[in-house]
Amino acid sequence: MAVARIAQQFVARAAYPSIAARSFSDVAANSELVLNLAVPHTTLVGNSEVKMVTVPGRDGVFAVEKSSPPIISELRPGLLRVDHLNGDVQEFFVPGGFVFNHAGNKCDVSVPEGVSLDDIDTERVRSELAAWTSKKAAAAAGSKQLAEADAALEVLTTLAKTVGVSV
Repeated sequence: MAVARIAQQFVARAAYPSIAARSFSDVAANSELVLNLAVPHTTLVGNSEVKMVTVPGRDGVFAVEKSSPPIISELRPGLLRVDHLNGDVQEFFVPGGFVFNHAGNKCDVSVPEGVSLDDIDTERVRSELAAWTSKKAAAAAGSKQLAEADAALEVLTTLAKTVGVSV
């Protein structure tokens, strides 16, 4: 019975496409994109109106701006950029996380860590890369240590490329 009801609703909507169509650009068209960028211990950008946020999505880098359609995406390690309305730009390196863009021009980004590019010590990146490369070489195949080294090296390699450290 429920299948028949759903089919009837679909047919009714198809008969009146202008009523059934939903335009995300019409939702909160006059308000700016509001961004919340949070790590577990603090908020990096809180309830702030921004022009755009560019994130390293699992399938590639993409931007969310005013009137973008709703989306949920996993983030991979990479550069997260916030373009503020006044022209200021904030750039953070994130090791992963999630972005939730909601209808109504609200975007929530949750990451386990977010480090301003200005605060990254390139010499420490080099030394951590060397240390984790050694740990990986010493780890037994299929071990927890190997999995940890692989995960650390994925983040560190991406971080090195982001800040211009040759690997």
